[in-house]
Amino acid sequence: MSSKLFSSIYKKYLRDTQIITGLMPAEYKSLLELLRERKPSIRLRDGSNHLFSREELEKMASEIPWYMHSLVKLPVIVVKEGNSYRLVGDRWGLRAVQLILKGELKFTPSPTLSQGDVERLVRDYRSIVFITIRREEQGAEEPRE
Repeated sequence: MSSKLFSSIYKKYLRDTQIITGLMPAEYKSLLELLRERKPSIRLRDGSNHLFSREELEKMASEIPWYMHSLVKLPVIVVKEGNSYRLVGDRWGLRAVQLILKGELKFTPSPTLSQGDVERLVRDYRSIVFITIRREEQGAEEPRE
């Protein structure tokens, strides 16, 4: 491959990576905070805002115990790595997703998700779930506990 072609492909890759990185969260908010907002939203890295569906937030709130509402940080980040999916985030987010998907609250839930799990999350929580590829390249930072 010529160096000119390689350079062109690499520049496109960098531009695309910047676009995807810009669409990742610059902040995380608790479920409780978002439920209290008139227009529940977070700021993205590109400076724009992402609006959450109130209906989806209320559905999530109804599926997890009230005491977790202030502990669960949103959005939920799912990383596609090859043929598998991995949930990224703090332990309370992992616990909440595990409870929603499996109906059980585990102290140390697995961050690995099946394709069916991801499909259900996206179907039921379209505005709450962000899906990306290879976290380290896309810049999706995990929320701090």
